[in-house]
Amino acid sequence: MGKAIFWLGANIRMIILICIPLLLWQIDYKTGGDHFTFCLFKNITGKHCYGCGLLRGVSAFLHLDFKWAFKLNPLNIITVPLLVFVFMQELVNSHNKIATNKLSWPKD
Repeated sequence: MGKAIFWLGANIRMIILICIPLLLWQIDYKTGGDHFTFCLFKNITGKHCYGCGLLRGVSAFLHLDFKWAFKLNPLNIITVPLLVFVFMQELVNSHNKIATNKLSWPKD
């Protein structure tokens, strides 16, 4: 039973990791400034924080629209490659966990 639960958990983790770029692809990065935000700093002060535009910038990078990503937030030049590196590292680590355990269904 333990191997089956590990197998299921590891594969669900891989599926979630693969779906993250697909979900980020769906974000409309060309929305105007009147959209709703969860940013507490912006809601209190009305000013943009250093993180404003990062999520839409990642979506712009996925669409290969680098000029728009830079326009949203110049820090996207630094953060997006770092996020890609961390994402790929996590994907490889998850794959290695699945591959090295030689998972098989337990014998009843």
